Amino acid sequence: MREMQLAYEIEESEDPAFIPGRRADIIVDGKKAGVFGEINPDVIRAFELDAPICAMEIDLRCVQARLCL
Repeated sequence: MREMQLAYEIEESEDPAFIPGRRADIIVDGKKAGVFGEINPDVIRAFELDAPICAMEIDLRCVQARLCL
Protein backbone atom coordinates (compact mmCIF):
# COMPACT_ATOMS: atom_id res chain seq x y z
CA MET A 1 0.00 0.00 0.00
CA ARG A 2 2.92 2.30 0.70
CA GLU A 3 4.28 1.65 -2.79
CA MET A 4 0.88 2.53 -4.26
CA GLN A 5 0.83 5.70 -2.10
CA LEU A 6 -2.39 4.65 -0.36
CA ALA A 7 -2.96 6.12 3.09
CA TYR A 8 -3.39 3.54 5.84
CA GLU A 9 -2.97 3.15 9.59
CA ILE A 10 -1.99 0.23 11.77
CA GLU A 11 -3.89 -0.32 15.04
CA GLU A 12 -3.79 -2.97 17.74
CA SER A 13 -6.07 -5.89 16.82
CA GLU A 14 -8.38 -8.07 18.92
CA ASP A 15 -8.55 -10.90 16.33
CA PRO A 16 -8.34 -14.17 18.34
CA ALA A 17 -6.73 -16.07 15.45
CA PHE A 18 -3.51 -14.17 16.23
CA ILE A 19 -1.31 -13.94 19.34
CA PRO A 20 -2.11 -10.91 21.54
CA GLY A 21 0.59 -8.27 21.15
CA ARG A 22 1.63 -9.77 17.81
CA ARG A 23 -1.36 -8.74 15.72
CA ALA A 24 -2.58 -5.52 14.09
CA ASP A 25 -5.47 -4.24 12.01
CA ILE A 26 -4.96 -2.33 8.75
CA ILE A 27 -7.21 0.73 8.68
CA VAL A 28 -8.15 2.53 5.45
CA ASP A 29 -10.47 5.56 5.54
CA GLY A 30 -11.35 4.75 9.15
CA LYS A 31 -12.49 1.20 8.33
CA LYS A 32 -10.79 -2.13 8.97
CA ALA A 33 -9.37 -3.33 5.66
CA GLY A 34 -7.27 -6.21 6.94
CA VAL A 35 -5.30 -7.85 9.71
CA PHE A 36 -1.86 -9.39 10.10
CA GLY A 37 0.23 -11.07 12.76
CA GLU A 38 1.50 -14.33 14.22
CA ILE A 39 -1.08 -17.13 14.31
CA ASN A 40 -2.28 -18.30 17.73
CA PRO A 41 -0.70 -21.65 18.74
CA ASP A 42 -4.19 -23.13 19.34
CA VAL A 43 -5.03 -22.45 15.69
CA ILE A 44 -1.72 -23.94 14.54
CA ARG A 45 -2.36 -27.14 16.55
CA ALA A 46 -5.94 -27.37 15.25
CA PHE A 47 -4.48 -27.70 11.74
CA GLU A 48 -1.88 -30.20 13.00
CA LEU A 49 1.01 -27.90 12.16
CA ASP A 50 4.10 -27.54 14.31
CA ALA A 51 5.86 -24.32 13.33
CA PRO A 52 5.16 -20.64 14.03
CA ILE A 53 3.12 -19.04 11.26
CA CYS A 54 2.55 -15.41 10.26
CA ALA A 55 -0.42 -14.46 8.14
CA MET A 56 -2.11 -11.46 6.58
CA GLU A 57 -5.61 -10.87 5.26
CA ILE A 58 -6.62 -7.77 3.32
CA ASP A 59 -9.86 -6.84 1.59
CA LEU A 60 -8.65 -5.83 -1.86
CA ARG A 61 -11.94 -4.02 -2.50
CA CYS A 62 -10.69 -1.33 -0.10
CA VAL A 63 -7.45 -0.97 -2.05
CA GLN A 64 -9.23 -1.00 -5.39
CA ALA A 65 -11.74 1.63 -4.25
CA ARG A 66 -8.91 3.97 -3.23
CA LEU A 67 -7.10 3.45 -6.54
CA CYS A 68 -10.22 4.30 -8.52
CA LEU A 69 -10.81 7.67 -6.80
